Amino acid sequence: METMKQDSPYEMDLGETFKMIDDKVLVAPWDIADKTDSGIILPDSMKEKEREKNRKGTVIAVGPGHRSYSTNVLHPVEVKPGDDICFERLAGTEVEIKGVKYLVMNEMSILATLPPLVG
Repeated sequence: METMKQDSPYEMDLGETFKMIDDKVLVAPWDIADKTDSGIILPDSMKEKEREKNRKGTVIAVGPGHRSYSTNVLHPVEVKPGDDICFERLAGTEVEIKGVKYLVMNEMSILATLPPLVG
């Protein structure tokens, strides 16, 4: 099953009132293809199952980081806007901003960064 990366969503304006806090990360999940490579059109129920398996997306915004309780030192978030990531299966809370659905998750829910897609 193929997932499709959206066209540069991290370049969009999220508005002045939207600001990530702590180690929160705003992610645009990749779209699931409407049909298979062989041309079979997938029903919505199958796309939901595929979405559960293919937990990938692009980082849109990040908070400043997590502050240590004992030392009060700020530990910055390791990912940056534009990074492609793989995240835990049940990670994030779905939010809608300007009609687009995103996930807000803790940095700890990110499993890995992915190499940039070519082409």
